[in-house]
Amino acid sequence: MKYCYSKNPCFCRGRKENGGVLLEVLMALALIVGASAVVTGGLQSAITSVDRMRNDVQGVNLAITVLSQIQMGIIPIESVESEDFESPFEGWSYDIVVEEVEDMNMSLNMNGSGESNGVELVKVEVAIRKPDGDVIKRMTQLLQNSETDSELNSYSTSSSISAGSEGAVFYGN
Repeated sequence: MKYCYSKNPCFCRGRKENGGVLLEVLMALALIVGASAVVTGGLQSAITSVDRMRNDVQGVNLAITVLSQIQMGIIPIESVESEDFESPFEGWSYDIVVEEVEDMNMSLNMNGSGESNGVELVKVEVAIRKPDGDVIKRMTQLLQNSETDSELNSYSTSSSISAGSEGAVFYGN
């Protein structure tokens, strides 16, 4: 038995078909909500990844800048703790740790006759901190000590870049 109060036959349905349309609408709504949750999660992950890569590149560039300034003599070869960068890098800071390299200096100082050739290397490590205080990049380079002859400086440098707490290391010259 059909109960129909409309003259249009499209709106007249039997009792068994009453909830089917509502169920279809609810299923479509659930699919749309699920798909939007997946897309939102993917966008959040992409934004986080881009921010991390931007900080990583900024840290490497700042570390290279500090080491270049040390090589040019703008910054002295000495240990420094929590030195802030100037504008436009407010909040970013760097630490410099200088250590003498004994084993390498011993092998470089002997020229075969047992005489010293005056080359003295130091290991200079620069740690870059982002504004929240986390170390984002560390870069280490062997430099000729400023008290020795500057002609050998270009021959005695080697560098390594290491990511703060991640443990990934890139070695290059």
